Amino acid sequence: MSHTEYDKLAEKDDFICLSDGKNKAWFEVLDYIVFEGNEYVALLQDEQTFVLRVLEPSGGKEERYAAVEDDITFQRVCEAFETELNFE
Repeated sequence: MSHTEYDKLAEKDDFICLSDGKNKAWFEVLDYIVFEGNEYVALLQDEQTFVLRVLEPSGGKEERYAAVEDDITFQRVCEAFETELNFE
C-alpha cells in the first residue's frame, strides 16, 4: 500500500494503525464491545480477525491495546463478538 493510501485510511474512523515502535500495520475496526468490565476491539487485516483488549490511555496518550492472554477469556470474548456481529 502506498503512503497516500495509508493517509486516506487514517482519515477514516473505521481503520486504525498499530505500531510496535518499529513497524506499523493497518487494521479495519469491526466493532468494540465491553465484556466483564473490560473493553475489547475486533480488528480485520488481510481476511484475518484479531481481538485485543483496549487499555486505558495513560498521560493523555492514544488508546493502547493488549493481547488477550487467557485462553478461556479469549474464547468467551470471541463468542461475544460473534453474537454482536451475527457471525455464524
